[in-house]
Amino acid sequence: MIFKIWEELTEPEVNSIKRKLCTKCAHFSGMGEKNNMLYRFCNYSENTGKCRLCDPRKCKELGYFKSKKKKRCKKIEE
Repeated sequence: MIFKIWEELTEPEVNSIKRKLCTKCAHFSGMGEKNNMLYRFCNYSENTGKCRLCDPRKCKELGYFKSKKKKRCKKIEE
């Protein structure tokens, strides 16, 4: 698969990538409106103190991706 250079992607393409890949990562900011990806970003360097020098589409294969913890619902007993 051939990727466009990150800087050459249009805003809708970037938002689509963020929605598909980044929202599942623990390093992705939760700030901003849920539907507005423009103001949400990767906090990898802030969380780890290390720089992430890759395209966001390659985070999983380079080991930067960290799954969000799944929230469990408490069972209510009657």
